[in-house]
Amino acid sequence: MSKFCKQCGNQMADNEVVCASCGASQEPIPQNIINSAAAEEGKSKSGNGKFIAVIVAIVVIILIVLKLIFGTAAYEKPLKNFFEGIEDKDGDKIEEAFPEFYGDKMTKLYDFDDVADELYDRLEDEFGKNIKISYKIKDKEKIDKDDLEDIEEEIKDDYDEKVKVSKGYELELKLKVKGKKDKDEHTSELEVYKIDGDWYIMSTSF
Repeated sequence: MSKFCKQCGNQMADNEVVCASCGASQEPIPQNIINSAAAEEGKSKSGNGKFIAVIVAIVVIILIVLKLIFGTAAYEKPLKNFFEGIEDKDGDKIEEAFPEFYGDKMTKLYDFDDVADELYDRLEDEFGKNIKISYKIKDKEKIDKDDLEDIEEEIKDDYDEKVKVSKGYELELKLKVKGKKDKDEHTSELEVYKIDGDWYIMSTSF
C-alpha cells in the first residue's frame, strides 16, 4: 500500500521514512515535543497579553495626567487666578484675572497687592488661618452675539478701548471657603469673556 509525503504529496513506498522528493521526515513528531511547543506558544501569548495590559495601563495613566494638567477649560483660567491670588495674597494673580484696561483703571484707585491682603484678611477673620477656596461650576449659560457686541460698546465707552469680545459665559459657582476655624459654602455668579483672544472676569457678585 502506497503512502504520500506529508509535506509535498509525493508518492512513497510504505517503508520510506524520508521523502525522496522534498526530504521531509515522515516520522510522527513525539507528543512531548508537541506539548512543549504548545506550552511555549501559550507562554508567548500570555507574555504578549501581559505586555499589552501594561501598555494600556501606561496610556490610561498618561491620559489621566494630561487631564489633570490640561483638563481645565480655558474660560476657567481667570477664576483660578482670582481665587489662587486670594489664597496666596498675590495681587499679580488677581490682576491677571481681569483685562488690562480694567486693571489699569483699578490701579488708579487700588493696589492689587493691597486688595489681595484685604480679601485674605477678611476671610481669615471669619474662617481662621490657612484659607483654601474651591469652586464648582453648577451652571454655564452662553452669552449671545448681540450681548457680546454690547459689551464691546460698553468697554469702548467706559475704558476708551476698542476690543474684540468673541465669547462669553454667565457662570453660577458653588464656592467653598475653608480655614482652620470654620468653613462655609454658597452660590455666586459671575461673567467671563474672551477679549482679544484671552479669557477674563468682567463682573462678579461674590
